[in-house]
Amino acid sequence: MGVNIISNATIVQTNDNIFIGSDSATSAMLDGQLYRIDEKATKLYQINNMVLFCSGNLDYCYNLVEEFLKQEVKNANVIKNLLKASYDGEKIDILLCEFKEGKTFVYQISPYNNFEIVCFTDIPVGAVNVLTAGMKTLESHSLAYENLLKRMTISKLYKSVFGSISYEGIGGTLSVYRLDENKVSEYLTHEIEEKTDLKILTIEVISNQFKTQMIVGERIYGKVFIGVNLALEDEEGVLKFQGSKGEIFDRNGRLVMKLGLVHEEPDTFGLWSFNDVTRVKVDQLEGFLIDKATTDIVKRPDGWEKVLWADPKDGTIYAKGLVAQNIKIVNNIGDTILDAENSYFDIGDFDTIVMDNKLTSMEKMQIITELYKINSGYHRTLEQAEEYKRSQCDDVFDMEAQFFSKTPSTIDLYSTTPLTQAYFALIIFLSTLKLCHQTH
Repeated sequence: MGVNIISNATIVQTNDNIFIGSDSATSAMLDGQLYRIDEKATKLYQINNMVLFCSGNLDYCYNLVEEFLKQEVKNANVIKNLLKASYDGEKIDILLCEFKEGKTFVYQISPYNNFEIVCFTDIPVGAVNVLTAGMKTLESHSLAYENLLKRMTISKLYKSVFGSISYEGIGGTLSVYRLDENKVSEYLTHEIEEKTDLKILTIEVISNQFKTQMIVGERIYGKVFIGVNLALEDEEGVLKFQGSKGEIFDRNGRLVMKLGLVHEEPDTFGLWSFNDVTRVKVDQLEGFLIDKATTDIVKRPDGWEKVLWADPKDGTIYAKGLVAQNIKIVNNIGDTILDAENSYFDIGDFDTIVMDNKLTSMEKMQIITELYKINSGYHRTLEQAEEYKRSQCDDVFDMEAQFFSKTPSTIDLYSTTPLTQAYFALIIFLSTLKLCHQTH
């Protein structure tokens, strides 16, 4: 009889993400029958920015990993050289996953490949590479492939795969690691749903009689396929990809963002984020756009109305219903035309525009545009002036009244009359120019 750790590693690899999962079961063969011993084995090792899967003779695997950890440089070539230098016929199979140079890498090293490094990388955008190694590789690969086709999230995929292939040799705790450009993290820890008829053997019975070792099963099995959904899930929500289409759902399952191919007919690529009231769009057709929800489906059949947008042809920004603080308008050389906070506006350009008393259509449009700006600034200035024209310090207090009271001040700290006179003088002057629009 020999004590074994029979392993399965299932890997889902894209160009920018790797997920690798394995279990923790320990088992032993007795008279041709496999028995479960415990669920305490370590099969995945996080080492710096890499994750290592090691299957084979237990003592040899642990010694190899320990020696690898001592090395100043840690990569696939280093562990290959350590393996070749120490190998003496032991059963061993190595998988090493890492993210570098802007993409993912999965390396496989084993004696039956004469220790040559087999590298899986350069996964096409929109493609998924499913790899399985160890025991029950064909079953786990088929299940992972089918679950991706069913649009199953990564966490549910791994739970389903290991729950289905669990037996005396595979089970215990499922650990899944995720590697991307930012970090290596433990993505999922899950107690595998075990079969009810497991054959159990306690470690105490055999610990003093037999050498502990691991078993290598089928060789690594994998396939790259295109156009399959990939869903990444955590407690905050779900990120789902289907080819070039990306969708983000919140923790309540509501779709809140689209990215990549956000719309079809015509094909539109960009990013859309939305809730029940507003929608923000950044794409190659409309540029930058903010919409608000509307019930006027006659004018807006899609239920959205533009409120802020940049014309994709020339970049001009338009707005509706805009409220702004500290607003200031300057001309193309930086001179201030309107400063609402400091109650200032400049109408000096009109002298130049009407100097010859002959207005072109473009000059009329320029005057009308400037007039609307002045009108807006004038009314805003009056509103502010009215609010601060009188001071509470000048309120009249009646100290002899039965109940203490005060009367608001009637003293004006300043007068808006000169501003009003100047404004209406401007309007009277502009009325002589026979513009098509006037503002009062």
